[in-house]
Amino acid sequence: MHPEHTGSESAYLKSLVDARTKVTVVLKNGERFHGRIRYYDRHCFSIGLSAEGPRIFLRKSSVSYISEE
Repeated sequence: MHPEHTGSESAYLKSLVDARTKVTVVLKNGERFHGRIRYYDRHCFSIGLSAEGPRIFLRKSSVSYISEE
């Protein structure tokens, strides 16, 4: 079963937001972003590249994986 349907994806993203964990997001095209996940919903999430800097919104479907730093 897909993690979205079990609730495990939402629980994992919530834990990253709550703990302000630094992550690396790797897209399917190989592009990488480093920062903290600030927001998420069913289809996308935002990652803050620095404490006061811009946020980038990414579609979950474009993400290959997320790793904690």
